[in-house]
Amino acid sequence: MTRRTLGAVLVVITAVLGSLGIGAAPRVAARSPMDRPAAITDPELREDIARALTRRVDGRRDPLVSVEVLTTDNASVGRAVNRLGGTVTGSVDGQLVQALMPAGTVDGLAVVDAAEYVQQPLRVNRPPRHETIGFGTVVGDEVQLTNAGLWHQAGITGNVRVGIIDFFDLRFWNPSEVGPVPDAAHQFCPDLTQGLCTAGQINSLMGDRHGVAVAEVLKDMAPGAELFLATTATTAETQAAIDWFVQNGVYIVTRSLGAPYDGPGDGTGPLDAVVDYAGARSITWFNSGGNDAQSGYGRYTDGVDAHGYVDFLNGPGVDTMLRITPEGGGVAFDGIRWANDWHLPASEMTDYAVEIWVGNAENAATYMGDIDDPQIGGAAPLEAVDQSFSIGSGQALFLRIRAQAHYSPTAPDIVEVATFYGHIEDGRASAAYSAAKPVVDSRHPSLVAVGAIDPANGVSGIAPYSSRGPTNDGRVKPDVAAPSCVATTIYPMCFNGTSAASPAAAGMAALLLGRGLAVPGMPLAALIKHLVIDHGDAGYDNAYGAGEIRLPATPPAAPDSGATGGKPPHG
Repeated sequence: MTRRTLGAVLVVITAVLGSLGIGAAPRVAARSPMDRPAAITDPELREDIARALTRRVDGRRDPLVSVEVLTTDNASVGRAVNRLGGTVTGSVDGQLVQALMPAGTVDGLAVVDAAEYVQQPLRVNRPPRHETIGFGTVVGDEVQLTNAGLWHQAGITGNVRVGIIDFFDLRFWNPSEVGPVPDAAHQFCPDLTQGLCTAGQINSLMGDRHGVAVAEVLKDMAPGAELFLATTATTAETQAAIDWFVQNGVYIVTRSLGAPYDGPGDGTGPLDAVVDYAGARSITWFNSGGNDAQSGYGRYTDGVDAHGYVDFLNGPGVDTMLRITPEGGGVAFDGIRWANDWHLPASEMTDYAVEIWVGNAENAATYMGDIDDPQIGGAAPLEAVDQSFSIGSGQALFLRIRAQAHYSPTAPDIVEVATFYGHIEDGRASAAYSAAKPVVDSRHPSLVAVGAIDPANGVSGIAPYSSRGPTNDGRVKPDVAAPSCVATTIYPMCFNGTSAASPAAAGMAALLLGRGLAVPGMPLAALIKHLVIDHGDAGYDNAYGAGEIRLPATPPAAPDSGATGGKPPHG
């Protein structure tokens, strides 16, 4: 399932007013009430509303649709939702409100002063690309390489509570490897928008066995850890999971999931606000750094040609069509972003549309249609977020991006293309900046983004797929690196990707916290970033971060009885 699924011949086509704004007025950072859309302009939400209004549900003439309102004033939007007959189902303060609304009243939200944009809820959690079964070494590589085995021999097993945000098919749960199958008290799944839970059990519609493999790596590192499992679809549901973790005394969380663009890549945006929320509650959050360095990201800086099409050939020459080779029969996007416009009003923001072409060669490709979330209607400077396409055998997707309004030739946009699956053609992909994605790009000191060393023995160093920094505001990412391509019962030969690296680091944190060597939140994160072996460029770098995680070979003595151990430092 995807949030926005289009087949090779089914593409959302949305007309946008305006023309190529050569010589546009200087850009300003203010937002005016005149920039608010007069009605719902998100194409996917408009389709949801149209479908809802043509059917009855439980006798209702006006069935409910799920919406996400981007706002800095949650209270005002919440009151408007209630006034229009809806129900608030979640929120992130200063970022968004999620609600169930009668289909006939959704347009009313668009004219509320506090509503910046109303859209279909963005699906923000899904397993990253490139996790595969390959050739590994032996079970427990990460345990020995990090010195965790020596800590186990000393009786230090990480007897603290650890949370995992992922997708779990518990039919694959192996009690001999991971402990008893989690009961209802150890599971959280709000199931508000995507149908992620069935029969009272977290189910796998997207992640299959992915979350169970993550749990195995964590338990290899910290066999004494008590696991709490959360599955969420949207940003608001993910924040609700943080509340649930805190209520259950969980102060280490690992999330081996990717997310589409929801912010400018500088550590701000809705998902980054959830990380801040977790950090303020003394949670140390470990996150897979991403698997996009090899062919999943491109950064284009040469502006547009005379016809308004983005030039994908940085440097001399012009090429306005980008080839993306499918993976597994398709191409999916984390989004197309021009972050330099992020805080501008709609009247000053470049309005782009995305053309989709399909064929076996550029000169033989067939135009299939446009994707367009209209920026002149209040949409963020994003296109193709969570869009997916089925591509026929021997064919490729060809991408063109054209500026339709408010483009400034004196200040060319930096256009970023990120795929969830699908390979950007050689010479047009970029490793640098591929880590500037939600959660990974967080500024919060309690967040630890983890790169992958694959194979785990480090002979080849950082994995070629492991996402690289910097972030769009110039900070180093990832924060650390950890072993990957390790054996589990789910993937007997090799569980690779940064998905395997993140729980290895979280398991190491459980050992440290259980020993009482740091308090949760920022201090524990800082200790993880300190206990490393430097690789690559001296000091922090955008491949390894601070370095490869490594526990001391001799576990420190236990602190005295006054230490906080696994308890939060306050509250």
